[in-house]
Amino acid sequence: MARTPSNPGPGEADDYSRGEMHDNPREQGRGAAGLMESLCAAGEFVRALRVKLRFGELTRAPLRLLRLQITETDVECDLLARDADRWDAGLSGKVRQRNEAQQALHDAIQVRALLFQTLRGLDRGELRIYRETQSGRELIAAGRVERRDRVARNVRSLAMRAKLLGFRFASEDDVLLRMAPEPYKGGGWSPAG
Repeated sequence: MARTPSNPGPGEADDYSRGEMHDNPREQGRGAAGLMESLCAAGEFVRALRVKLRFGELTRAPLRLLRLQITETDVECDLLARDADRWDAGLSGKVRQRNEAQQALHDAIQVRALLFQTLRGLDRGELRIYRETQSGRELIAAGRVERRDRVARNVRSLAMRAKLLGFRFASEDDVLLRMAPEPYKGGGWSPAG
């Protein structure tokens, strides 16, 4: 039997009589409107990600969204870095890896800008970028980013711009190294070991 104001469950009769539970659609609509705005903004972000970042600067491979989680105050976004362009197959391994690293950092900066452009009500978020390897996915860059962070135009280094915008990563010879897995937060990727 369903619980309604005329048939409340145990201990609920007092809540209705005190006016704490509302059957008024206007009261419920405020939360629903916020949810719809968040869903629309998430849809706008995903569409913009597919259109604006369809191709990279150094590769035509797609950038893949693994997870997007939006809360009232935060956003979390996990991405799978682009593979090297198939035309780079003839290049040495180091050159190919450098191109992949540059592309990953460029994408991180672009996705950050796109998140704050489409999700206007949020001021901070977490972004993580993974790389696909033969042994699974490994974290190569992560950042707790904030809308207010800015980078001066005279900062030419891509790595320095990424760091100033809140990204963390380790590199050697301009190649991104595997980062230690972050603690599992539920949903998304779980570190295997």
